[in-house]
Amino acid sequence: MGITTGFESVYRRFESYRPSSVGEGEVMPDYVTPVTWLAAPELLPVSEAARLAGLTPELIRWLVKDGDIDAQEVGGELLIEKASLSEWLEALEDLACIQAVQAAKAEE
Repeated sequence: MGITTGFESVYRRFESYRPSSVGEGEVMPDYVTPVTWLAAPELLPVSEAARLAGLTPELIRWLVKDGDIDAQEVGGELLIEKASLSEWLEALEDLACIQAVQAAKAEE
């Protein structure tokens, strides 16, 4: 029997929203280093939050709307709280680890 969490449906959406290619005018590095995260400001524009997290801007907006990550509107611009985004990504990684352990146990 699997563990059910609120993150499971988000995880499925996360996988479907990972950018397969970068659109015109977008810059998406192959990797983001810990230094990149440290150097980033505490409040990130949606496009920068998406770049750092390896997600699409649409998914970032959806996560804010759904209440999964915190954001503030400053001067008409939606700014993502870096700490909240980081916590969400860590929770997603934890869920992936739990699912991997469950899958391994099911194969035994």
